[in-house]
Amino acid sequence: MLPQIQTFLNQSRQLEEEGKTLDALQAAQEALNCVRDQVGSLEWVHAQARLARVLVLTGQYAQAEEHASAAISAPNCPLHVQGDATLTLGVCASETDRLHEAEELFYHAADIFRQADLPSEVGRALHDLTTCVFMHRGQFKLALITIEEAASLRTTDQTDHWGLPWVQAYIYQLYGDRSRTRQALDELLPLIKPGTRVAGGYYFLWARQSLDDGELDKGAEYLRLGMRIATTTGSPDLNIWMRMEYSRFYRLSGEAPVGLSWAEDAVNYARRVAYKSLLGTALIERAQAAWECGDLTSPPQDLREALAILDQVENSFDAARAAFLLAAWEQQQASPNALNAWNEAAERILQGGYAFLIERERRTTFPLLASHLRGPGRPAAEKLLHKLVLVDPPPLRIHGLGQFTVWQGRSPIPDQVWKRRKAGELFRFLLLQEQYSASRDILLDELWAESDAAALTDLFHQATSTLRHLLEPDLPDKFPSRYLKVEGDRVYLLLPPGSHMDFQEFEQSLPVAVQRGAIEPLEKALSLYMGELFPMDRYNDWSALRRQNLEDLYLSGMQTLASAYLNNHQEYRALQCARLIIQKDPWNEMAVWIGMRAHMRLNNAPRALQLYRQLEENLLNDLNTRPSPELRDLADQIRQR
Repeated sequence: MLPQIQTFLNQSRQLEEEGKTLDALQAAQEALNCVRDQVGSLEWVHAQARLARVLVLTGQYAQAEEHASAAISAPNCPLHVQGDATLTLGVCASETDRLHEAEELFYHAADIFRQADLPSEVGRALHDLTTCVFMHRGQFKLALITIEEAASLRTTDQTDHWGLPWVQAYIYQLYGDRSRTRQALDELLPLIKPGTRVAGGYYFLWARQSLDDGELDKGAEYLRLGMRIATTTGSPDLNIWMRMEYSRFYRLSGEAPVGLSWAEDAVNYARRVAYKSLLGTALIERAQAAWECGDLTSPPQDLREALAILDQVENSFDAARAAFLLAAWEQQQASPNALNAWNEAAERILQGGYAFLIERERRTTFPLLASHLRGPGRPAAEKLLHKLVLVDPPPLRIHGLGQFTVWQGRSPIPDQVWKRRKAGELFRFLLLQEQYSASRDILLDELWAESDAAALTDLFHQATSTLRHLLEPDLPDKFPSRYLKVEGDRVYLLLPPGSHMDFQEFEQSLPVAVQRGAIEPLEKALSLYMGELFPMDRYNDWSALRRQNLEDLYLSGMQTLASAYLNNHQEYRALQCARLIIQKDPWNEMAVWIGMRAHMRLNNAPRALQLYRQLEENLLNDLNTRPSPELRDLADQIRQR
């Protein structure tokens, strides 16, 4: 290949990787200009394919198809270039809402790469099939399986491995699986280059997660970073995504009119670039923003238009979202079409396997479900509720050391609800049991033994019912809780994946840190201990043993940390640890020994002996014994100095 052509092609690839899409486009055009009069040559074929690829990134799909087709039609087009140009045609078909054609093109590209013995490129074809077809259709389980296969094939390609964690983060976020979303985003970070479209997608996902978590300040910063890349690269999908998330940000901030202006901009942008699938989702966002502004006319119009568009482009998931919101609007307005709208929305969710949408939009869906359970829409509501059982609710984050607070996802459960004493006690008791389960008889004996025998059954039902409603206050009546199960004579507390208890983490992390003996992990583990376990239950026998075991573990860890400080010549910190131990355990001879040694290193013999005399007095008065011979010897050595 001519050196000048090769230089332009390499420049275009490099600039694309750096996120400089427009500069990459210019370099590709320069390469083609150099071989305009060499139609059909190998250089001409490479230049056509390269230009087609970059044109896709700027949303110029008709021109991209023209150049990709020209490359493929050349008699001497190499197999790998045929495959690359076929992928470009597949992306163009997908972005212009021809999903069946796109699917065929991606499979054809994979076959070409197999023929050329390029497994990594086969993986690239499966990646494009996942992101451009399965994701568009809302075939999320198929997308996860296919992108994993793509990643396993891409063993030599070091530029696009972001595909697997990006798809996982996108889908797990929709599922409401915060833990796996964050894990995927952490895996994605080292695989992206600053300023690229993929980096913009990373900020988009973090912005959306931050808004889901209620962290609006963090979401605003991610939106700013993502919008900057969207503007720089000119990527159509990224520009529309960011505008929609800005709308949601302002809605969540209580500024729905500002959100509406962003949603309208997203709709206009999608219409301008003829991006039908994202036009449908932008219309959904505009409907929600207008609804929150008190507009009762335009939301149903936008939702119906969105439904028509999304059905046309086979976007089943967002079509189900639009149908559900329309059903909610019809129900709120007492529309004669409310029942039909409800049945259609429920059918879309059931057919698509989108039960997680009920949990994700619970502020809208739970009241709607409850309403239809009381009317002719009951059959569809019951089907959805039975699917909801299979969807994990938000994980619980429980702080029981020195306090008692419970977070559901990123939202705290108000402290006052735990003042319902029987439900709170039941919850905390179950947290301390093996497999978070206990029999009815044990519960009655441990929690309410002093109550009237005739009232025990009522107490049991009252406590379990109250706890069920406390954890899921908007769950329809008589529907089984996803956090609490009563089966036979046993009660089970069901902690969703990603749930966390500070005392359990403390029990697991501190022994490991003690074994290592290093200062930093000891400090980190000990910082979890904010005080005794469940302070409000300090006089209840059922919590006493676990509380004491935790305190003993804390003292053991503090003693190890004090020794580590002393060995590291951090005498003041060693003294601080020793004093904390002695406050809780005034007979602790090792803590006194560490304190005495630290004082001596600081040339403060009187304070060292004062520590010893206080221990001596405590042991004599409380236990009628004396300090150990080793400690007495140390005191004598200090006196003789």
